[in-house]
Amino acid sequence: MSSLRKQGPITTVVSCCEDNWLHRSIDKLRRMGPCLRRDDRGLPNSPSTGQPDIGNPSGCVSLRTSLRLKDAEAATAREIQMPDFKKRPVILPLLAFLAFVLAAGPPAGAQTLKAVKERGALNCGVSQGLLGFSSADDKNAWTGFDVDICRAVAAAIFGDPAKVTFVPLDAVTRFAALQSNQIDVLSRNSTWTMSRESSLGLMFAGVAYYDGQGFLLRRDAGIDTALQLGGKTVCTQTGTTSELNLTDYFRANDMALKVLSLGTAEESLKAYDDRKCDVLTSDVSQLYAERLKLSAPDSHIILPEVISKEPLGPVVRQGDDQWFNLVKWTLY
Repeated sequence: MSSLRKQGPITTVVSCCEDNWLHRSIDKLRRMGPCLRRDDRGLPNSPSTGQPDIGNPSGCVSLRTSLRLKDAEAATAREIQMPDFKKRPVILPLLAFLAFVLAAGPPAGAQTLKAVKERGALNCGVSQGLLGFSSADDKNAWTGFDVDICRAVAAAIFGDPAKVTFVPLDAVTRFAALQSNQIDVLSRNSTWTMSRESSLGLMFAGVAYYDGQGFLLRRDAGIDTALQLGGKTVCTQTGTTSELNLTDYFRANDMALKVLSLGTAEESLKAYDDRKCDVLTSDVSQLYAERLKLSAPDSHIILPEVISKEPLGPVVRQGDDQWFNLVKWTLY
């Protein structure tokens, strides 16, 4: 069966088979959407004409298909741009960086460890005798918590805790000894304060012992609270945080204060024992240690009030991070 189809002034005869095929082709093209020439995407034109091969179905792609292809190409480009960590391991650059650091050697300020190794022993500043922290017997054998910190640092450097020289210092000269390189580290029940770091050029490696300031007095005084100490004479040691804490506490509680300041802990205890003052003030741990030295320890009491916070720890000079880290991590 055939049908007549008019195309302008010309009438052609189209068979039924051709007509059905034409309709199916048109429907297919409609489903595919607008046709894009392949040469727009950079593909070759028709080898026979050199023009876009529009008549060949393979020469056209639908807009939908073209967009899918473009998305796929963009995704591929992104994958290429992203670093492939599996194919580019970071271990080699890291090793190269570490090799550079090690080859450069320690920073200019890192001289303490070198000096200690060349000397063959650690110079460690300690107290002049505080039971439990640092004290020497008649054979000059040192014991105590602060002494053990010194020995731990020596062990970290030499593998031998005995390679340490203990330098006894009072409260006034302890920081100057560190600043002048007389000692390498100060481990002497010293309170970590902002002013000591900012004005003295020192750094505390950490807190080894949390303490607080208290009061020691005779039991027969009939006093059981620090708020009853108004008008009493208090012995304290110069060059310590105890002086300022004492003044602040009495002022805050509107109490009269008489202070007798002495250069060393030994002098303060002797003045108290000789009744030159009514009360002895210091860190609570030190008060308990000093009470043991009195002829009748039980005749003296320590009041319950703790008027300050005293974080104690080892101290080093600023500017030598290598040494600071060694002491810090030995402490922890």
